[in-house]
Amino acid sequence: MEVENKIIVVTGAASGIGQALARRFAAEGARSVVSVDLNAEGAAATAAEVGGLALTANVSVEADIANVIETTEQEVGPIDLFCSNAGIGMGMDLSAPNEEWQMSWDVNVMSHVYAARHLVPRMTARGGGYFMNTASAAGLLNQVGGAAYGVSKHAAIGFGEWLALAHQHQGIRVSMLCPQAVRTAMTGDSPATAAAAGDGLMEPERLADFVIEGLADERFLILPHPEVLEYMRRKTADYDRWIGGMNRLHQRLTGASGASAVSAIATQYALPKRRFREKNIRSATCARAMARCQAPRAAPRRAVIERERSFGNGCSEAHRGARGARRRLPTQASLPRPAPTRRRGSRPPFPRPTRPTAGSLTGRRS
Repeated sequence: MEVENKIIVVTGAASGIGQALARRFAAEGARSVVSVDLNAEGAAATAAEVGGLALTANVSVEADIANVIETTEQEVGPIDLFCSNAGIGMGMDLSAPNEEWQMSWDVNVMSHVYAARHLVPRMTARGGGYFMNTASAAGLLNQVGGAAYGVSKHAAIGFGEWLALAHQHQGIRVSMLCPQAVRTAMTGDSPATAAAAGDGLMEPERLADFVIEGLADERFLILPHPEVLEYMRRKTADYDRWIGGMNRLHQRLTGASGASAVSAIATQYALPKRRFREKNIRSATCARAMARCQAPRAAPRRAVIERERSFGNGCSEAHRGARGARRRLPTQASLPRPAPTRRRGSRPPFPRPTRPTAGSLTGRRS
């Protein structure tokens, strides 16, 4: 979708991501940008800057969302793109009151439902429309230090998926914006921020660049931080391992903040898999080595181990020791091949050739 000449509604437009989106849409040539926020003064300031309409609304109230849609379509025109951007971060853990969990649900999930409920019939009647809902990388991964935030953002992505699969054939397009930490009023000094900022804090203006690209390609997932895609793959490839790693991360960040926490997150997220493999190799035990030897393809390694022992530089099968565990076993081709030997007094494996004598030719003993 190209935003030029489009009528666009942006919630949460008084500051942060919403304000940056409103500015960028106006710069890209949008016909009109409607700035919506609970903060009336902030919405008015953004609207004055981009030359659009300002509306005050509490996105957790369905009547307010319905009023925004009705007012925009009457005073400006049919909405082409609705950006449900307003969000809230509260309900850090199990001790959070029910009111915080309910508010997180109403703002982060139900505001998307209300917008779709009142706009989808209008959009399908005129051939289609576009929803861009701001979720978070927490909706794809999760949020250390933010229970209600992570849960509600998961639900927001789930609703976006349903909306797309149920109405795509009617011309409805959906994109989910899933950044990590962005420098806004919501990013304070907390374990949740430290976890999300493992790959750095992105400026809202830079995030707007990714939004324009994602809308042009009509991508469902808009990932301003490309690392999130790799984290998703690691999570789904081995869920148990991912949960274990995130649990250690959660423990490490308890009471932590600032640069040390960010460094810990960066180390945890960027740790390549090969380091785990190398660690396992270095700490291999004799039992693991012997188990490998019992496999059909590992049969030649048994001969290598036995030959190594015959040279006196190995150890018992029960315990190879630190030396055998820390170094790689030599290949069969790299070991020196000993010269054939025999014990004193033993018969040679083959009869030695003898020079014929005169007696042997005549049949008489000399």
